[in-house]
Amino acid sequence: MSTLGDRAKFVWLALVGVLVLILSLASVSGSAGISPVVALGLVMAYLAAAYVMVRGVDLNAFRRTVQTTSQTVKMTSAARQATQKARLRPEYGMGSDHALVDIGMLVNEKRRDGRWDRRIAEGGISYDDGAIQPYIKIRVAPEMAGRVALIEFEFYDRSGKLQFTQRMEEYLRDGENLILCDRQLPLRDSTERGRAGTWDLRVKVDSSLVGIHEFNMAAAGETRTAATSAPNMARSRNVLSIEDEETPVSLEDLLREQARRSKSAE
Repeated sequence: MSTLGDRAKFVWLALVGVLVLILSLASVSGSAGISPVVALGLVMAYLAAAYVMVRGVDLNAFRRTVQTTSQTVKMTSAARQATQKARLRPEYGMGSDHALVDIGMLVNEKRRDGRWDRRIAEGGISYDDGAIQPYIKIRVAPEMAGRVALIEFEFYDRSGKLQFTQRMEEYLRDGENLILCDRQLPLRDSTERGRAGTWDLRVKVDSSLVGIHEFNMAAAGETRTAATSAPNMARSRNVLSIEDEETPVSLEDLLREQARRSKSAE
């Protein structure tokens, strides 16, 4: 508090304080043209302004904190866990200007007529599935919007070997951005398969790690883990399949239907 700016701040506060005091005393004695109620309002406003200036409260930082808190509440459990895992890595780079809202995969099954059935992966994946296609949803702050970002999707198998990588440019808008990878990883018809077990989906934005999503990859013909029990798989396939659709349903529609079903199940 020894800088010239701080001294000027205290001088200004003192002068305004004297003026508020004179007006308050004059209103009580009746010699001023303002009522005691108005004078009390001036005193309260002065005290609030003085507190902000003396304590050095950063209103912008406070607003960012409130915004970050509200964003955290809206994160899916998968996004929250993926963010926590990514934060343990030195390459983590998601700052206060961005927030990971959701992360996951589509399971794509090609039908005999050439069309695709698509569903959101819930639980684990199996080599009996057709292909998987990752996606993320991030919330972008206004000051960081209106630019093209490099998005990287990577799959690592149980042994840590890279099984899939794809880089794509995506234009980021203010607010939530749902980004679907423009390639998929074939599973059932693939001749090169990584080790079954716990896999990682890692996503980077502009070379900075933003999320690590773990999931179980079961070998072909192997019984799925409890996370993908029969009731869960039946609900996923029946609710989110598109067997009656002429064109593939969008990822937005799948997420919307998933959220609606989750609310109705509560």
